[in-house]
Amino acid sequence: TYWNLPDITEKDLRKDKVIVEKEFERLFNDSVRIRMRSDVAFGAFLSGGLDSSSVVSVMSNHTLKPIQTFTMGFKNKQFDERYLAKLVAEKYHTVHHEGMVSAEQFGKALDNVIAQFGDPFGDASAIPTGQISKYAAQVVKMVLTGDGGDEVLSGYTIYQGEKFALLYQLLPPALRKLLPRVAEISSKPLRGNLRYSLNRIAKVLNSSNLSFENRLRSKLSRVSLQDLDQIICPNNNSISFHDFYSHVMNGCKLNDTFYKLMYFQHKVTLPGDMLTKVDRMSMASSIETRVPFLDYRIIELLYGVHKSVKMKGFQNKTILRNAIANQSLPKELLLASKKGFSVPLRDWFRNDDLNDRIKSLLINKNNYGIYDESKMEKLIMANKNGKTDLGNFIWIVTVLVKWLDSIS
Repeated sequence: TYWNLPDITEKDLRKDKVIVEKEFERLFNDSVRIRMRSDVAFGAFLSGGLDSSSVVSVMSNHTLKPIQTFTMGFKNKQFDERYLAKLVAEKYHTVHHEGMVSAEQFGKALDNVIAQFGDPFGDASAIPTGQISKYAAQVVKMVLTGDGGDEVLSGYTIYQGEKFALLYQLLPPALRKLLPRVAEISSKPLRGNLRYSLNRIAKVLNSSNLSFENRLRSKLSRVSLQDLDQIICPNNNSISFHDFYSHVMNGCKLNDTFYKLMYFQHKVTLPGDMLTKVDRMSMASSIETRVPFLDYRIIELLYGVHKSVKMKGFQNKTILRNAIANQSLPKELLLASKKGFSVPLRDWFRNDDLNDRIKSLLINKNNYGIYDESKMEKLIMANKNGKTDLGNFIWIVTVLVKWLDSIS
């Protein structure tokens, strides 16, 4: 290891908001500038979120040539940010390219993930990442991306969840137990988006009653701990999440769960998921990606900033908004809710043909002793009937089984 995160505790965290924002603005501008050095044609992945849009806005300050920008969309409007990306593209007069990801590409995308990673990789955003890389490679050889912004800026909604959990745990225990139950009961007569919304509220309330370790375990597995414990078969050869978590967090000196999450993401999900995903899927199309948010100077600065500066109230990415975005990005984008580069798997798997294919992959075949088939079938049907959103969990299990098939 030639570099590591700053060795700090909570008492070292900075609260000098104005100076931090000015330092970030200077470093981010320089980080983008030096990553634009290239002897080949280059551009940017533009998702329509704050991070990639901020990258494009700063890129425009360092070139007189139109920037090539690339975005992928979905038919499902809840997951589609093309209209926001187009606003940024129009403002900065980029040469903008749009593509689509659809359920019809699922089979090929699954095979690509198995072939490209060499390990079971459960992040479904590898699908659009692979598509946009293939698309962009027809025009450029290198792109700047917004990856790493959510980690260094503590911008994921899970950080808002940690702030909420600390407040929620101040309520009387009886009320904390009652509220998620009310949300669950209220959702049962409903279907579609309203039911998904109430289910999500219930999930947030339930997770706020858990320890940080269990809350993280539930978030990573994309399913409730009750369902997870019921479906997964005990396996003596597996490492428990508790042991894995304890090993990873052994070097963390931070006590607040907001900062524990920050440490875990820097050590585990950023290198093991996000950067692995972008590296494998971009290089599969022979395109280089560069990540301005992960300049070591930016990481060292933002890792040492207090959460009240990073997140004013429940506003995500306060530092980026004040330093860059508020002055340079369209108002519609600033007010938009965070979507991320996620895939509408819940809707894809409700399609009869695709649902049947998933069942054929996971039910009545060798499941390697991983899960209880009858319980797995119930979860697949619950997703199919619109009772709950289990698309990401089904994808994770599907990838694992297909990968085991490929090496057996």
